[in-house]
Amino acid sequence: MTLADKIVVLRSGVVEQVGSPLELYNHPANRFVAGFIGSPKMNLLNVKLVNSHDGAATFILAGTQLSLPVPIAPGATGITVGVRPEHLLLGDARGLSLGNMQVTHIEQLGGSAFVYGSLSDGQLLTLSLAGQQAIHAGQHIPISIDAALCHVFNAEGLTVRRLQA
Repeated sequence: MTLADKIVVLRSGVVEQVGSPLELYNHPANRFVAGFIGSPKMNLLNVKLVNSHDGAATFILAGTQLSLPVPIAPGATGITVGVRPEHLLLGDARGLSLGNMQVTHIEQLGGSAFVYGSLSDGQLLTLSLAGQQAIHAGQHIPISIDAALCHVFNAEGLTVRRLQA
């Protein structure tokens, strides 16, 4: 990504998306591109649609209601919410709480740390934090999310809502 002006993402010989590295990173056309571009990769979380009306939808994610301005057909299934590891927040004061994440392991990289774990509903999550962290395996840490930083993918994997920030 650091050497290219334009990237072509292929899957089984089919072009999925063409664009600049940051365009693909911030505005992936589909779930495949979202999970392919970035390290660590985007968190792709299954959600349950509970309400859809007038271009807004409410989902349940790890027991938390998440409302987003996104046009989803009532009764739609197979919806995925995507959020980059650096867009998740440690603690619940600054965003919408997802409850606690149980830490399975942590990669201390000196200037940053990757924290891996699972939410209460068993979905895996990766969190990217600046600096060195006093977090350890087995610990339960509060996680929150900024709705403006969420992507939404339909059952076919196509993007229906992109990063708003």
